[in-house]
Amino acid sequence: MIIIFTHKGNWRSYAYILQQNINIKQESIILSKFNKKYFDEALVIIPLGINSQVKLNKYPEYKSKFLINDKYTYKILDDKIKFYRFIKMHDLLKNSEIKMINTYDKSYDGPDKKGIFIVKHRNGLGSSCNKIIRGNLRNLIKKYGKNCQIQDVLNINRINGVNCLCKDGEIISGLNFVTPGFIKNSYYSDNQEEYFEPMNPEHVKIMSRIVKKLNYNGFIEFEFLDDLKGDTYLLEANPRISGNILCIMEGGTIPFMTNLVDPYCCIIRNKIVKTLDYGEKCSITYHGKFKSPKSHVHKSGVMTFSEN
Repeated sequence: MIIIFTHKGNWRSYAYILQQNINIKQESIILSKFNKKYFDEALVIIPLGINSQVKLNKYPEYKSKFLINDKYTYKILDDKIKFYRFIKMHDLLKNSEIKMINTYDKSYDGPDKKGIFIVKHRNGLGSSCNKIIRGNLRNLIKKYGKNCQIQDVLNINRINGVNCLCKDGEIISGLNFVTPGFIKNSYYSDNQEEYFEPMNPEHVKIMSRIVKKLNYNGFIEFEFLDDLKGDTYLLEANPRISGNILCIMEGGTIPFMTNLVDPYCCIIRNKIVKTLDYGEKCSITYHGKFKSPKSHVHKSGVMTFSEN
């Protein structure tokens, strides 16, 4: 049995896609809470979202059935401000072509300046909580500096969403999903044409340093920004299954499943990890309009979907 663990019933659309597309001949169920009977029977437990991963720390007797990290690791990676501080503290971009975006907080002692800045909530999900604001920098720091990351606005060429599967601080497999141009708040609610291509060695070098430093386990997405000048910046990390699970190729193949979720199940079951080679560059559609069927959570914690 494979359990898709979605604490309190969150991430339902992702849970539905996982259950419908897991390429392993095992019964799969979706659980919204701990259930000893099903945890005992499970071969693999796949957590959805950060809260689900943190929750699993309470059940160490089942640790051979999932890949997770301690609560401290998620606090570092899921907080944009703490993540940037972590990168600086350990000098993880040393001898790299990759940069960090100019970021302003209460420690800023430079001159005040008026302009356009991007304000990101430190715990915001994707780009949905980002704001582009024109104003005086010191006023913005005073208003948003505690809970937001304030940065210069760059001329974006593309965003690389590099999704990885890790075990014991090593990258096992990865996919680079590429979004052309600036991602607006409305992006995630529509279908969008994207593409993916092989991972950039420079990205891999930095990601490898980060996951090794944290001895990271499980799924994680790193975002890198390429600007119109040809410079590359490290944006943020999302320590969970990302929205790229909604990216589907013509014909119905979901690369996130073939190259990340299926290998996750193989690692847990001590099977040989196999991935597909999609070539140099592939077009793909992000299905932001996708909505899972109506769901019901039973007393046991099992979530089911109505196909009617």
